[in-house]
Formats: sequence, C-alpha cells, structure tokens
Amino acid sequence: MPAASAAAAAAFHAEMEPAATVDLAEARIAAGFDTEAIERLFTTAASIAETVVPFLEVPRDGSIPATVRAIAAVVSKALRPGGAKLRCGGLSPEDFPSTDEVAGFIVACTEHDLPFKTTAGLHHPIRHYDETLELMRHGFVNLLTASVAAREGADVPTVEAIIADTEPGSFEVSFAGVVWQGERIGPNTIGETRSHGFVAYGSCEFEQPVEDLAELGYLP
Repeated sequence: MPAASAAAAAAFHAEMEPAATVDLAEARIAAGFDTEAIERLFTTAASIAETVVPFLEVPRDGSIPATVRAIAAVVSKALRPGGAKLRCGGLSPEDFPSTDEVAGFIVACTEHDLPFKTTAGLHHPIRHYDETLELMRHGFVNLLTASVAAREGADVPTVEAIIADTEPGSFEVSFAGVVWQGERIGPNTIGETRSHGFVAYGSCEFEQPVEDLAELGYLP
C-alpha cells in the first residue's frame, strides 16, 4: 500500500539523514483513477520528506496525455516539484508501450512543462528487435532525441518517427548537440530538456548501455 510504503520511507529518511536520504519517490497510479486519486497519491509520496520529489507512473489503460495533464495540475497545485513516469518495458510483450503511446507521453509532458522519466526495458541506445520476446525495444537515445525535438516544437508524428527509428546512422550525439536525420538541435535545448523535461531513465543494465554508447562513438 502507498501509505505504508511512504511511512517506511519516511522512517528511513528520518533515521539515516544526513548519511542517506530519500530524494525521489515513485508511485504507480491505479487503474480507474481520477484527479482526486492522483492528488492523494502525490500527497502520500510527498509526505516522506519536504525535499522528496514524487514521480507518478502513468497507467496505459486510458488517455496518457489526459493523465499527464492531471498530474501536471496536481503538481502545480501542490507548489512543489514533481513529475511523471512511463514504464517502457518488462517481462512480457504487453509491458511495452507502442511508439505512439510514448510519443503522446513525451509531447504531453513537454507541453505542460512537467519533468518526466522512463524506466524498464531501455538496455540499448537505439530501438531494436528483441529475439527472445519477439518485439521491438525502445532505445534511450531515441527517447532523448524525441524529447529534445518535442521541446523544439516538433509535433506528435515527428516525435513518434524519432522514437520508431531503428537506424543508428540517423542519430548523432556530441557536445555540439543532437542530430536526427540531418536536423541538428543545439546544446541549449538539450540542457533545458534535461533540466525540465526528460530528467532520467532507468535500466537494470549498466555496463551494456555504456559499451553501446562507446561503440556508437558517443563516449570515448
């Protein structure tokens, strides 16, 4: 239960501070939610500590943009930082959102200036086929590029096209900016995106993403 988990996290924070603190809390919005339920969940997560930033995971059983809009309203009303989260994979095919779902999430978060993060299934930089699950996995460089493009004003179809691109050669990442199919977006927009938009992604892998980035020439 969210309340019990929040209470345990609050106890940990109180006992361990300053050696260890809880800075961010994730909570999943239940199916059949309403705005009041989102507000209660946000308040519960925020109760851990004054400095905790709650990120609420968006379910896929309804309109993702509408849910993002509701989260943004709750965060604005709370007068404290918060954000949205989208799960991009798991152990079964139904855990993987479609490219249009991810695009709708990114554009909606960007339109409402709501920080967001994505987790699960993002083991490699570029979108690719998983032979074990027999499906396409999202790439975290795709998502970063799509997020930057959204902040530059790209529409949903363009953002979805970036998310769906499986060609490593379509992407370039350097100190000069991000390039997708010849279109460059500068470091200022990237900085804004990383500060106020796509603030984090999660993966159960560490070495593999780093090795992939080095192979693509993004890291030395």
